[in-house]
Amino acid sequence: MKLTGFDNEWDALQKALQQPTGIAYTEADLKADSAMPLQKLKRQWNLRIVFTLVIAPVWLIAVFYFHEIIIQLLMGLVFLANLWSLYISFDLKAKMQKGDNTNLPVLENLKATHKLISTAIKLEERVFIFIYPISVAAGFFAGISISGAANNIANHPDKALAILFVLAVCIVVLTPLSHFLAKWLNKLAFGNYLKQLNRVIESYENEKQ
Repeated sequence: MKLTGFDNEWDALQKALQQPTGIAYTEADLKADSAMPLQKLKRQWNLRIVFTLVIAPVWLIAVFYFHEIIIQLLMGLVFLANLWSLYISFDLKAKMQKGDNTNLPVLENLKATHKLISTAIKLEERVFIFIYPISVAAGFFAGISISGAANNIANHPDKALAILFVLAVCIVVLTPLSHFLAKWLNKLAFGNYLKQLNRVIESYENEKQ
């Protein structure tokens, strides 16, 4: 016994199951979906460069403003660290622009951009753990110089030990605080956009499979 209506519906269902269940993405789709987080990341990276360009000269001016060799040395090291940060920032910016101007598949370019920014941020966070104590010491000795307390300390050597103890406490307290503040600011500036870009990458990778 042939149930014509049921057979027709069954045939239609079998044909539907044989059709691809997903819609293949296009490069244009991927560009459109990634445009917002990618633009935000590039904007934040440019702001990062501007901020460093403003801060770096301040350290350089301070090197020539103070006459104490220890302060000049410490501030000079912090200035060099900022120059290194600028080099990393401009190098990454150039690589992102190069990626945009190549024939690299959009998905691969997005993955490279995500990895470059994430790696650069983590690298700077690790390197600057060693710079924060130097900057704290530079600021500490600069404060002593400005206050005029240096002569008093020189006339009372017994106070030098107490000053060094206070400096050590400042370094122990302010170094981790500076590190976690930097991590929080990086997360605030880049975290959400990196997550959004990663979600786009993962969704299109899954669709590609």
